[in-house]
Amino acid sequence: ELLLAEGVIHFPYDPTDGELPRCAVAVRAGRQPVGSIWVIEADQPVGPEGETALQDACRLAAIHILQAQNAVDVERQLRAEWLRSLLEGHGSLATTATRFGMATGAPSVVGGFAFPAGFGSAPLLPQLSTAVEQYCGVFRTNVSCVAIGGTVYVLFPSVRDEDMPRRVATGASKAVEARLGHPAHAAISSAGR
Repeated sequence: ELLLAEGVIHFPYDPTDGELPRCAVAVRAGRQPVGSIWVIEADQPVGPEGETALQDACRLAAIHILQAQNAVDVERQLRAEWLRSLLEGHGSLATTATRFGMATGAPSVVGGFAFPAGFGSAPLLPQLSTAVEQYCGVFRTNVSCVAIGGTVYVLFPSVRDEDMPRRVATGASKAVEARLGHPAHAAISSAGR
């Protein structure tokens, strides 16, 4: 209801779950909802001036949310290009280790994901990359992902549980098939330092 509404929505006291009366407004970037702001209306409902202030706060919040998302996207793109350079044999290993948070003495593993041979995968490669990165990122916050040719590569730095990359890659393959409707093969490198 909130995400479909154009303005402030009021929710009355709900005796079934004890929720206090409250109001909320969706934070939007254009027409796309990116969040919401909620206010408890314990003793007195938010009036027209309060609703205007909430809508003004939403416009400001949208700017901050988009800036934060852009910063994350820029960092993700930088890490992807750094990984591409590493896989193509360029760059300093010491600088790479620092960039990706690789711990001294802890092995790193590279995973590769691709659609089966003969499958017309080129249009779906960006979606494969996104799906793999999102899935793997749930289990490891410092994974990096890049598509090269028809393969999506994922770097798992500083792996302390040697079975983790295989478990995550298996789960990612299943998630890709569920999300895109097409199977994806996965391969895991041996651990390297």
